[in-house]
Amino acid sequence: MNHSLHTRPKISGGIIRATLLLATLSTCTQVPAPPVDARASKVAALFEHYDEGVQPGAAVLVIKDDAVVFERGFGYADLANKVRIDADSMFRLASVSKQFTTMAIMVLSEEGKLTYDDLLSQHVPELNSWPGVTLRHLMTHTSGIPDHYVAGYYEAYDPSGPMVQNDELVEIMLQYPEPDFAPGDDHVYNNGAYELLTTVVARISGMSFADFVTQHVLVAAGMPTATPFRSATPDIPKRVYGYNQTDEGYELDDYDAFNAMLGAGSIYATLKDFYAWDQSLHANTVVTAATLNEAYKGTHLNNGKIINYGFGWKIGEHNGHLFIGHGGSWVGFRTNISRFPEENLTIVVLTNRREAKPGAYAEKIANIYLPDRGNTYLPDESQAAVMQHHRRIPDDDIWWTVTGPEMGWMHRHVEQIFPTVAVYRNGPVRELDYELNDDIGKVQVDTPDGPLSFNRFIHSDHSTAMGVVILHQGKIVFESYPRMQEYEHPTYWSTAKVFAGALVRILEERGEIDVSKPIDYYVPRLADSVFAGTTVRNVLDMALGVDCTEEYIDRDSCYYQYSMAIGDGFRSADAPDNPYDFMATVEIERTGPQGEKFVYSGGTNFLLMWLVEEVTGFPFQDSVTKEFWYHIGAENDAAFFAYRYGIAVSHGGLLAKMRDLARFGLLYTPSYTVVSDKQIISDAHIDLLLNGGRPHLLRNAGVPEDSGIKHNVYQWGNVDVNNYVSQGGWGGQGLVVNPEKDVVAVFTSYFKDDYSEVSLQDAVMKVLNETFNDPE
Repeated sequence: MNHSLHTRPKISGGIIRATLLLATLSTCTQVPAPPVDARASKVAALFEHYDEGVQPGAAVLVIKDDAVVFERGFGYADLANKVRIDADSMFRLASVSKQFTTMAIMVLSEEGKLTYDDLLSQHVPELNSWPGVTLRHLMTHTSGIPDHYVAGYYEAYDPSGPMVQNDELVEIMLQYPEPDFAPGDDHVYNNGAYELLTTVVARISGMSFADFVTQHVLVAAGMPTATPFRSATPDIPKRVYGYNQTDEGYELDDYDAFNAMLGAGSIYATLKDFYAWDQSLHANTVVTAATLNEAYKGTHLNNGKIINYGFGWKIGEHNGHLFIGHGGSWVGFRTNISRFPEENLTIVVLTNRREAKPGAYAEKIANIYLPDRGNTYLPDESQAAVMQHHRRIPDDDIWWTVTGPEMGWMHRHVEQIFPTVAVYRNGPVRELDYELNDDIGKVQVDTPDGPLSFNRFIHSDHSTAMGVVILHQGKIVFESYPRMQEYEHPTYWSTAKVFAGALVRILEERGEIDVSKPIDYYVPRLADSVFAGTTVRNVLDMALGVDCTEEYIDRDSCYYQYSMAIGDGFRSADAPDNPYDFMATVEIERTGPQGEKFVYSGGTNFLLMWLVEEVTGFPFQDSVTKEFWYHIGAENDAAFFAYRYGIAVSHGGLLAKMRDLARFGLLYTPSYTVVSDKQIISDAHIDLLLNGGRPHLLRNAGVPEDSGIKHNVYQWGNVDVNNYVSQGGWGGQGLVVNPEKDVVAVFTSYFKDDYSEVSLQDAVMKVLNETFNDPE
């Protein structure tokens, strides 16, 4: 091995870069063979099924500490001629090509021929109907210009006609003079914007974009064979063809009338090219380090929010490790590059299969080479954005009834708005292993536009999903954060109710509570209240026979007054001082016998919290710490809202990291040993949840027998016929456990302004049933 080829140069600068360029050009094809490594065998195992029979496949490259540690092709590049894929196979990169387009812009910037904040109309004056659009907006997908791929032109184009060329683009875009939004107001992925960047490059440089990007980017980076597609000379040596899987097998999926449109996705390259590209990014052989750093920064929208997209690079984290990368999708090609700069790891996965998920494969490879969690933190927004959010919080109504993205923000940042009381962790973190299940993301979810895979659904406009975490047999099999950061502590509204039920059951098993006794036996201040004589069991199952149901309009209602008392919402000048006094003195009538009918109320959960506090002698949140959070190896402390007097809002105010709530959920499964040295939720407790409910409570509340729901029990909202035990919450979030199938799911979302979102809870339940239920 020529070790010097795999040692990152520590020098930069104009003259030195020129010297490095000559050295790179003379040595770039001499990529050393990967050393023998047990981890390489694990990578190979991920793709070896592509070698079964004659089928499309993948080319995979892993670079660690500047050395190639894995480089191999799987499957076939050309099915008709039975040509196999290897390290020299030329793949169409699709949108991975965007980083080469922005590099061309950066080269021109360093030459002083443009700035990123130049107006598009300065270089393409014909397109002056989009005022304020800059080159930076085009590179970061924040321009607001229409994208001809989604605005009608692409779909209406006759595919039997000649290939569309970049010099036709201005005429195409003149058909769409109205912008979709003001530049910088939003981030909407836009291929047309990247194609316009090629027009800018061509006009400024006086060269065709294909020639400029070849000479000043690809050759400058030492990429020996990479090339833009040119319809005039389409023959590419070692070319890979794309395919689409059908019921009859794989069919060729390689032609599109827009194949020759450069800028958004038209580069062909090999694994050897990517090794050279990665090394050139380390060595700053094309542009300076300062210029590259600009490309790797997130983008500020006009409202201050930070979008994790730079100049043709997505910025994110995987298991706490910073990554910079991009995926691609065009005809039968699916591609991905993921770079982990803090660990000097680069992963490239190129496939010629339309159904492939190279990004998921890259994550699995990253898990092999980065087994431990990293320490990367990506800020979510600027202080200006935070201030704007705070100014939108209502002060004359219940704050949490706001809808739309603003609701999502508030659900993720309650600790900025109100006081909280801590739930403490202890000891080392009990790490959760990953064993990602690709089948989960493929489950079809019905939407108004037809079925979408679960992966596509949670990122689509039909969903408001912020985060989803699913565990099976104690391992994370699915994790995604479409509209939040993984480190955040979102609010769990009614999902939090299960903690009170669990604590009462634990105290019951210790003989400290008899649920057949009336609640006023343990809480003497309730002896003269409407709740006197109501058994603890009927409080647990929300069958009090008392009407204090959720009411968010009538400020004189029992529930609204309770909300004022605990501070959960708008408070009038004459609001009750605290929930203890209010619940002990509220003047409402019984509406029926206790134990007859389920009647939902957050106030009922407060009675259980009060019960726990009376029996234990300390605040509710300390019981949650003592019995649960101290023992589950949580990553972070949790908290409860505590609007007034440090009183925890037990009925809907838990703030916790999603993986930590999943750790709590594991206590209800056979995999509790992953997070706890002792069994906290007993077998008898689980049997009670699965089999000890009272179905008539829901039936009398109007839930039919054929609903699939067996019963509610101990503050869990429902137990279904497949023994999924769940509790949902406001805005579409919840906790689901299945002790028999050893499954836990945690999810969170929000309501759209028009409530048109497809239910995340329904989608998650479909995923669980289709993935983990035994086939009939």
